[in-house]
Formats: sequence, structure tokens, C-alpha cells
Amino acid sequence: MLDLRHLVKIPHILGCSAFLILANLTCSVSEAVAQITVDSVIAHFSAIERPVRNVIVGNSSNDPAYVKVEVTEVQEPEKSEKIAPTTELLASPKAFSIEPNGQRTVRLLLKTPPTDRERVFRVSFIPQDRGFGEEIAQSRDGINTFIKVLTGMGMLVFADPRNPVEDLKWERAANKIVFTNTGNVNVFLGEGESCNPAGACSKLPTKRLYATNSFEVSVPLENSVSIMSRAGGSGSYRRIEIPAGLGAMQSLISKTPSK
Repeated sequence: MLDLRHLVKIPHILGCSAFLILANLTCSVSEAVAQITVDSVIAHFSAIERPVRNVIVGNSSNDPAYVKVEVTEVQEPEKSEKIAPTTELLASPKAFSIEPNGQRTVRLLLKTPPTDRERVFRVSFIPQDRGFGEEIAQSRDGINTFIKVLTGMGMLVFADPRNPVEDLKWERAANKIVFTNTGNVNVFLGEGESCNPAGACSKLPTKRLYATNSFEVSVPLENSVSIMSRAGGSGSYRRIEIPAGLGAMQSLISKTPSK
């Protein structure tokens, strides 16, 4: 008999969630594989557009998938990752099934008008244990234990403030570069490289900077830096080139993200 007391949720990694269910079983192991997919891991509500988005949720397994939708809001994302349930962003339907290798449309509706700050939500598509998943057998002390892996998905949803403004600054000092977001929408930094005069390059970490946040990276003074930035949920990617040395102490990119 399945013992749901041992349900474990693995935290989100790049928008994905995995759910482990441990059970003591005597039956043989099935090898079905299930995975919930979404057509986009980021959705965006512009301040001037209709606050409705459709998300396509898929089931890559050969068995029916049963899914529950959980919506939470990131409270003060510039300060912490604390989340709380919310009714400001609605998902419909909240629970549904998907046929084998099928798809289902879920509609997201933002109920409240734009405020003075950017709002950040998380939408999780959580698989329910109703006969699908991958089971892994283990044996210990004469008891056969099976681990069933149910793979779900999560996505970020950004809602623009009334007057979205990008304002990303960087400052170079000694062996570090500090990026600061002084705008009111998030800025994503990625695909960064630090290259020495000989042409050898190393990758820089990625980071999403919320309003008022800073991000510091260690870079030798003689190295140049190239990094991509994207403001808000709908802004286009642009490349920032930072030369070696202290000749240019600060660069400012400032614009209203495109709608």
C-alpha cells in the first residue's frame, strides 16, 4: 500500500520541480516515465496590455497525467525569496488531466491593475500521484522500497509597474565589478565572460537583479568583460562590453523596456 507520509518535494531548479514518493511495495517495478512541460518558463504582463496569458501544459508520458496548479507571489523580491499564496493571479483550470502525450491550455488572469512596483509570481504545475511516473527499486533489510519520480514544472510571472524603467549601472574597482539595478523592473544578466589579454576566457555566473539589488563579480583588473542584459519580462537582450582597467569607471544603460 502506498504510504504518502513520505512525500518529498525537491526545490525549483531553473523552473523545474521534482516530486519523490517513497513507498514500501511488493509488486514489480513499472518503467513508465512522466514529465510535465510548459511552452514557456517566463510570462509577462505589460502595464498597457490585456492582463491575460495562455500557457500550454504538456504530458510527455504514455499514461494520463494529473496536474494541480499552485499560484504564489514573491513578497518583496528585492529583499527575499519569501512566497505566499495569492488570489491576485488566477489560473484556470486549477486541476486537470492530460491525455498521454497530450496538451492542455491553462489561462492566467491578473486581477489587479499595475502598481508602483514590479510584481513577481510563481506558478507551479504539480503532478499528482495517480498511476504515472518512474519507479526505482531499492532493497534494504529485506524490504523492497520503490521511489516514484513525478516531474513537474514551475514558471515565473512578471507584472510591470505603471511606469517601467530600466536603469542598470556598473562600477569597476580593483578586482571586482559591481552591477546595480536602480530601475523598477528586474534585470537578468547572463552569458557573461571575463577574458584576459591572452584571449583566455572564463564564464561569469548568471543573476537576476530586482530593483535596488546589486551583484558583485570577481574579475582581474586586466580582464575585459562581455555580458548580456535583459530588462523586465519583455525587454530585448543587449550586450554590455566592459574594458579592462580603470579607464571607464561607470556605464549607464537607461530606457523604458519595450512593450
